[in-house]
Amino acid sequence: MNKNVRSIFRRILIVVGVVLLVSIFAIFVISSVRYGPTGLIYKVIPCNFLLEKEKEADLGEEFTLRKCETAHIRNTDVSLKVTGFIYSPCPSGVVCIWSGQAVNYEFKVGDKSFVNSYDKTPYDVVMRKSDYKTYATFVVDGAEGTCNKAIQYSRGAQDGCWKGLAYRFDDQSYCNKISDLSTKDECNEDLVEKLNKNELCDEVASPRRYCQYLKLTKQNSLAECDTVWTFHWRVRCYKDIAEKSGEGIQVCDALTPEKAKICREAITGPDY
Repeated sequence: MNKNVRSIFRRILIVVGVVLLVSIFAIFVISSVRYGPTGLIYKVIPCNFLLEKEKEADLGEEFTLRKCETAHIRNTDVSLKVTGFIYSPCPSGVVCIWSGQAVNYEFKVGDKSFVNSYDKTPYDVVMRKSDYKTYATFVVDGAEGTCNKAIQYSRGAQDGCWKGLAYRFDDQSYCNKISDLSTKDECNEDLVEKLNKNELCDEVASPRRYCQYLKLTKQNSLAECDTVWTFHWRVRCYKDIAEKSGEGIQVCDALTPEKAKICREAITGPDY
């Protein structure tokens, strides 16, 4: 085989190789297409097929990520990586069960990963904006830092943030940071029920839910059971007092006709 033939042969091999690679990539991309809930399409090419990039950001600093990019939060063991986008918006005039738009990300604290969740971590992930196709802008902050900054939106937003932290960490001290008395009481009563720590009812100024149920059943105050706001505990109030009395549904007869009707319906009905 002379030199010219070998050169031509090499060129043919190169062309065939390029065509093969392009074909494989095309097949991969086509097979990676999925249909969204509204019928529009989006690509779900995995990150291990793309070039992954990394950057750094400070806690509380806004940063932007594209698919497969990772941001490491300085002076922490926290990182956030965008793994994909969903863009299948609900068409105009059509009722959809969700917006059809989302950013999928992996949030890591140390070696533990959270997929679109921060649950018990002491950090919050807030997505500020995204086109749900190519980029998303985030802020990662300490959980308390997020609540402290929430006052710029409204006092109610901050109270809701403190309430969320109380539930997340099962920590009643966050309830006491709430300024609105009704929200503060609700926060404390919910924790009493969740943690089964009835002594926390002492922190409730005006009980309306679980703590009200505890108080009324202890006092056998059947006539006031209708003041319990939560349906389940309102019904349990009637049923528990009726059971303790030994009279069953007959205990309702001592009430006014209107309250007696409510009492009978509660005792004979479900308490889900």
